[in-house]
Amino acid sequence: MGRTRYDDDFDDLPRPPRDDRHEAPTTMGMIGFILSAVSLGLLAVVVVLYFALKQEEQQLVIHQRTRLLYYWFGVLDILSFFFALFGIVLCARGLSPSNPLYRGWALMGLLFAILELIASMFLGVIIAGAILCVEVVGNR
Repeated sequence: MGRTRYDDDFDDLPRPPRDDRHEAPTTMGMIGFILSAVSLGLLAVVVVLYFALKQEEQQLVIHQRTRLLYYWFGVLDILSFFFALFGIVLCARGLSPSNPLYRGWALMGLLFAILELIASMFLGVIIAGAILCVEVVGNR
């Protein structure tokens, strides 16, 4: 800081005031946004693979392939759910008053992650029903 004199323990120059609100900014807002984008990407992969499966089934229906793809859709949906959940947690941390970095990204990521969490739960119920139907029909 400043030079100290030899006869006391005080600095000659005044210290700048500390602002404790911005002590340790983090990039949690951007990381949370990235996680919510990954969650959206996983849901998009499920939708694209489902439409590709339906195009293939117009030519030839293979029950084993359909069954395995529905299980794969379920795994991707569960991963999407957890990525959205982690995105919500990190975006909420990015929106704390002590963090000045990426607040806009954190807000957008939080909104996306909440919507994706709801969509993932809804899609998970549909996929579970589809798996149940495929298992019942496939065992006949």
